[in-house]
Amino acid sequence: MRIILAVDGSEESQMAANLLTQLPLPESSQITVVTVVVDTPMDEIDAEVWLKVREASRVTALQNYQAILPKLGALASSAEHLLEEGHPSRVIVDVAKARDADLIVVGARGHSLIARVLLGSTADYVANHARCPVLVVRPQAPNRPAGPLKIILAYDGTPGSKVAAKQLFSFPWGADTQIQITTLLERPRLLPEDEVYDPQAIADGERKLTELVAEAHCSANVRYLVRETVHVGDALAHLADEAQGDLMFVGETGRSALARFFIGSAAKHILHHSASSVWIAREKKWN
Repeated sequence: MRIILAVDGSEESQMAANLLTQLPLPESSQITVVTVVVDTPMDEIDAEVWLKVREASRVTALQNYQAILPKLGALASSAEHLLEEGHPSRVIVDVAKARDADLIVVGARGHSLIARVLLGSTADYVANHARCPVLVVRPQAPNRPAGPLKIILAYDGTPGSKVAAKQLFSFPWGADTQIQITTLLERPRLLPEDEVYDPQAIADGERKLTELVAEAHCSANVRYLVRETVHVGDALAHLADEAQGDLMFVGETGRSALARFFIGSAAKHILHHSASSVWIAREKKWN
């Protein structure tokens, strides 16, 4: 697996490296750590000052790489550092394309409501423009108890969710990993909360999830649920918070008629409102 890890020395990028080390990656994985020095136009800064800033940025970038290198050494067969100049968002995507990356890992902002919505321009751009899976990592909640990963798969039977399931179950998860597969069915907003809108759809959803779990042959502790909701994105974000999920796998498209964004409205909502890290699943199509 060819992985691009964006590092800028921030706590968020450190958290991204930490989560990456918790994934059961193939032993042959190759990690390229990308650090981008923002290119400041020469006409906006004194030349001598610009050279000093540039050199200081390069020294800091090398220090940041060396700080996380011990973690990566035990994770992949090889790791390298690329120091680039330019617009961080575009450089990360361009490097990923040049390296035919299978996964891009970027850090996002913290847990506060405002921080979630803002997400960060780099993470937002990469999630929308990359042509491979993107793992957007949020810092783990300070009160989260230590233990195995808690993973949520958003599944609705659409092509995007099937890709998410395929990528999730491609990992050899250990028996202590907790995986919850969730299917959310839209229901009318004005319907009483205690009234089931479509019991047949719920039964069909449970049957499909049973088949999905059986076909996965996964060693992890896998559970699933089907429920109705008036807003899929809100319900998934709330579910991740309630379950203290570490990572949510979601397809880049969904059922919503509002899926006019690159990654789909439901995935975009989760990316901006959930406290968990998010794996945006998509087939690799760099060419």
